[in-house]
Amino acid sequence: MRFHRQTPSFARVLERLEASDFRDKRVMSQGHLWLPLSLPAKVSGAEIVQDVVRKAEKVIQVVYADPPSV
Repeated sequence: MRFHRQTPSFARVLERLEASDFRDKRVMSQGHLWLPLSLPAKVSGAEIVQDVVRKAEKVIQVVYADPPSV
């Protein structure tokens, strides 16, 4: 999964991922942020797609969640 360096609020994306369980998986390359998503082994194509979607949704929840109210 990639976040382009010109993604709106890119600094916030980096900050939120740094503060999450994804921090150790982040890869920076040419200013872009990559977040590798592992694929399950020995499952059907549909199950692979469901797994990738589920993982991507978790990342999106972290990155674009509303900030806690004060």
